[in-house]
Amino acid sequence: MLAMLRNYFLMVLIKIVIASVIFGLCLLAIFTAYWFFSDYARAIAKMYEIITNDLTKVVLGFLLFLCLFQNDVTSNNNGGAKKFYRKTEKFFEMYDTANMKW
Repeated sequence: MLAMLRNYFLMVLIKIVIASVIFGLCLLAIFTAYWFFSDYARAIAKMYEIITNDLTKVVLGFLLFLCLFQNDVTSNNNGGAKKFYRKTEKFFEMYDTANMKW
């Protein structure tokens, strides 16, 4: 039981770190764009606006909350994708007027 809890909290911590890194990369991209197209002072001001914004806090809180849940889907879930592809392929064959291979 303790091993299961340890694995769960380790997975939650890893998910939080990954979400934080992705959020940081998005902020870095925005900062770089503002610095490139405007100036450094405006880029710093925009980062301060984004970080202190209430919407950002809500979104980050929601992402951290979602990190608590585990996805129980097995690793072999390609069946749904193959089924969708076959249905799409049949749809295009049905409405193909140029007799092209999709």
